[in-house]
Amino acid sequence: SLHTRTHMLYEYHVAHALMRPGSIIISDDILWNMAFFDFIASNHLVSLGCISNPNIGITTNCFDQYELKIGVGIIQSNYSV
Repeated sequence: SLHTRTHMLYEYHVAHALMRPGSIIISDDILWNMAFFDFIASNHLVSLGCISNPNIGITTNCFDQYELKIGVGIIQSNYSV
């Protein structure tokens, strides 16, 4: 990761779209910028911070009904290589 806000948000959104419901997202260096916290808030997720290392964040990947309906095709079509 470049650890820029834009790049980290991109990675979170791609991971969120490609993971099964209930998967866990663990991210290091969450204190470098507000990307992790903005991602959590914009997707209505709940996160945990590690007490021994507050620079690591953990959240579970939850989908609403709309996201479940459209599936990963939207990401694959928008970000095809």
